[in-house]
Amino acid sequence: MSQDGIVTKLVVSPNGQWIASSSDDRTARLWNVATGAEIFQISLKGSGSVLAFSSDGHYLVSTDQSGAIAVWDISVMAAPQVTLRFTGIVNQVQYSPAGDRIAVSAGNRLWLLLPDQEAGLKVSKLGDPTFTFKSDITKLVFSSDSKSLGILTEGKQATLCVVASCKPKAIGASSVQSIAFSPDSQRFITSAPDGSIQAWDVGNAKLIENLTENYPQGFSLATSAQYLAIGSEDTINFVGLDGDGGIPPVEAAAKNSLLAFSNDGSLLAAANPAGRIDIWKLQNDQFTPLSNFIKEQAVSLAFNPERTRLAIGTAKNVFLMDVISGKEVARIPHTDIVNGVSYSQDGKYLATASSKVLQLWETTSLRQIEIKGESKDLISAACSRLFENLSQVQWETFFGTEAYQPLCENLPNPQQ
Repeated sequence: MSQDGIVTKLVVSPNGQWIASSSDDRTARLWNVATGAEIFQISLKGSGSVLAFSSDGHYLVSTDQSGAIAVWDISVMAAPQVTLRFTGIVNQVQYSPAGDRIAVSAGNRLWLLLPDQEAGLKVSKLGDPTFTFKSDITKLVFSSDSKSLGILTEGKQATLCVVASCKPKAIGASSVQSIAFSPDSQRFITSAPDGSIQAWDVGNAKLIENLTENYPQGFSLATSAQYLAIGSEDTINFVGLDGDGGIPPVEAAAKNSLLAFSNDGSLLAAANPAGRIDIWKLQNDQFTPLSNFIKEQAVSLAFNPERTRLAIGTAKNVFLMDVISGKEVARIPHTDIVNGVSYSQDGKYLATASSKVLQLWETTSLRQIEIKGESKDLISAACSRLFENLSQVQWETFFGTEAYQPLCENLPNPQQ
């Protein structure tokens, strides 16, 4: 946690989820205790003098030296159901398609954890890693049948692991850029830095010679139960169960650094380094454009099981985007790069990997903005969290020199 100005007050909520601080720069801040992420800022008329939480931790009261008093409803702020701390940077997290494992890595260590529908995880403390590699792990992928796990390390080495026993088998490729499985889970697919594709037998980790499948060149990979998607410059190609694409490629803007399928394979998302994300829908044996938008550069992607939301991990946030409209409906602040996002099989939890923490968020507790009525819904949602209209100082914090106006018709105006 870091803050401009000299801290004048520091208080922890009774439930232990939040820390509130005020400083002599006329600002109060709310922080997530588990992650250290700053949730929001409150502009004060004068230097902060008093901060207090309600006994249930649902409300924060702030006052300043001018005598202004404000009450803030923080019950709508998301807090993780599970927080698991590691000694190294948590660089990947993936739920298995069957929902019976959570693969998570920190540095060069791999854990296969057991999820729990009610508590999130069957363990509350981190045990010994399942396996340790020579260099840091950069990617984890499960096969569609959840029986195999692919691991890619910083040294561009790829490894296969049978989930039941997790006895890793290194493959013979000298330099690997991306990994995936074939749709039938029988082959482990790797791409090299030059875009060449190779296939390896999952049973013995040996290279398959004289392939009958036609694998085009590509730099990013993703798999559904029906197709292997291969992303290259401006194009995404598909290889099906029978070794043939069977469906036409799609055009995509710039190099597709990240690809992600929905669980049922009906949706595909692609992100490029400029922050553009495209979503396609499979219909009539081809992927057709559904929506696109520009956010911060994506580091990780995951669809929820209902196929209504796309979670995007970025430098310091997880954005939840409406799949059809391409509009942001929720945001989860983090303190560092969100290296991994993954939904549980039932959609109850969203796992995020950032800094030295793995967190599981109950999706029903993430307050989302209704998007049916454009900006009016945003104003309505904001007004539901206030007890009076913004003051002049607060207005200037959010809107700068724009002319002041009361936004909430049913709320009183503050005493300026």
